[in-house]
Amino acid sequence: MGNQCHRKACEAAAQGNMTCATFTPCPEQESACLSIDARFPTISQGDLVHDANEASLSMERTRLDFNAMGAVPTGWAVSKDDPPDGLLALGGAACLIHQTKPDVPLKGQVVPPSPKYKMLLALPDWAVDVRRAHNLVQYASNLQGMQKFCRLTGVVRAPCFNQVVVECDLPRGESLESWLGRHGSLDEETSQDLFRELLQIMASMHRTSRSSITLWGLIHPSMVHLGPRGDLVSMIPIGCLLSFAGAKSCGLTLCDSMTMHWLPPELYKAISTSDRFLIVDASARFAADTFAAAAVVLHAMRQVPPDGLHNSALLLPESAVDLLSKVLYVDFRWRLSCADAQDHPWLCNAKSLKQSMTRRL
Repeated sequence: MGNQCHRKACEAAAQGNMTCATFTPCPEQESACLSIDARFPTISQGDLVHDANEASLSMERTRLDFNAMGAVPTGWAVSKDDPPDGLLALGGAACLIHQTKPDVPLKGQVVPPSPKYKMLLALPDWAVDVRRAHNLVQYASNLQGMQKFCRLTGVVRAPCFNQVVVECDLPRGESLESWLGRHGSLDEETSQDLFRELLQIMASMHRTSRSSITLWGLIHPSMVHLGPRGDLVSMIPIGCLLSFAGAKSCGLTLCDSMTMHWLPPELYKAISTSDRFLIVDASARFAADTFAAAAVVLHAMRQVPPDGLHNSALLLPESAVDLLSKVLYVDFRWRLSCADAQDHPWLCNAKSLKQSMTRRL
């Protein structure tokens, strides 16, 4: 059931001159839970049972025929343009699609223009928590603090390919990696604003102990998109789609592209020792996402991984080092929480000073 098996199945299907594969909507899509807990589904017990091979294989980048899978919606076509790098940062297969036929409004209705481009991401079915993904399609855009996630517009299965395909809008702005390449490191004030924005997103995802909406601590810099002034404008939330097995596989991919120190220690422990804290302890998931946010900010400021924080050559402000060292602490039980991080002097004092200067002007 590893990635190699899925790739062979897809190649065999292509060799058999398959021209289409009917998507079978999952039962959760047809009878979505509308109860008070619909936004906060529990972690599936199925996540506790996973094949050992899946947990030890990194998620490879693959090429799939999205037309053959029947994944391209009517009125759309696969684009020759490449998808954003952040979409494939954790592996899988992806493409851009562009609209070829405009939406036809019903009589008496005005339909706003649809985006001309969308993204399709295909991942192995074992790597995706389909129920959580459907909940995100329904509710994520309404959750305060998560409006900057690229909007998910569809989740469907391609059973003949053992894949799940997710459709979402393109990110706005420029990826953090590209922005740093053109403008250099973020200054202190812009870094503070970025950290506050990321912490607000994490707090929104984890505002109750029952919430299973999590990134599993998986954020690559190319998933974070900035505006011209270095402000956060959008994020590609791939981690939110993943099952526990998928998170571990994608974690290995992130290790390959960055370093092992980029991963939250609890996720690395889950990969290396089959530790289950990320499944059984909600606070571990909360802490992993906060760790990932801090790692992105440190990368934006000095382009170093978390283990390079205390390098004297970095010349970081003392208050910033104090906050980052507490948020990047190895043991998640003693790591500074997202709420406490938002109240840290490095973020609060700068915000108060900025507001004071605004009032004077």
